[in-house]
Amino acid sequence: EAQAKTAASLLQHTTAQRMLGELLRQVDGNLARIQLHQLASLHKEHDAARVISTEIPLHYGSGTDVFHVRIDEQPAQQQTTQREKTWSITLAFDIGEMGPVHVKLTLGGDIINTTFWAQQASTKHAIDTQLSVLQHNMLKAGLSIGHIVCHHGQPPQPMVNPSQPSYIVDVQA
Repeated sequence: EAQAKTAASLLQHTTAQRMLGELLRQVDGNLARIQLHQLASLHKEHDAARVISTEIPLHYGSGTDVFHVRIDEQPAQQQTTQREKTWSITLAFDIGEMGPVHVKLTLGGDIINTTFWAQQASTKHAIDTQLSVLQHNMLKAGLSIGHIVCHHGQPPQPMVNPSQPSYIVDVQA
């Protein structure tokens, strides 16, 4: 899910001790998020697919935006051949006035499919005007285009493959 910008909060504190306390709280929270992503990315014995999940912070203006990134290897039964693996990359971000944007790229062999979802009409229009540039760069990189499209609204839920659980605790144990 796209996460809205967080404001810089250290400057709101007047004493060094309060600033250090706030910094420690933020570091603890970020370490917990990193550990959560690492646990979610662990390879499970009963699941042949690989999942990598992370967040990339981006300092922008007076705060920090977060890019959520998830990379999934499609299960073997969904792939056409064992030699050509299919990968799916899901991005979610909410930067400035753009509003939430979600992107799903699927790469199988040398064929790439790209789908954008923008919740604001102006953002959808801005993305639509750049799709030809993206298509040109993908073709220049040697990829074959399956589709490139931008939709207005939210992506279908769930954006990840439902056969690949994204939870950490196995409730069937």
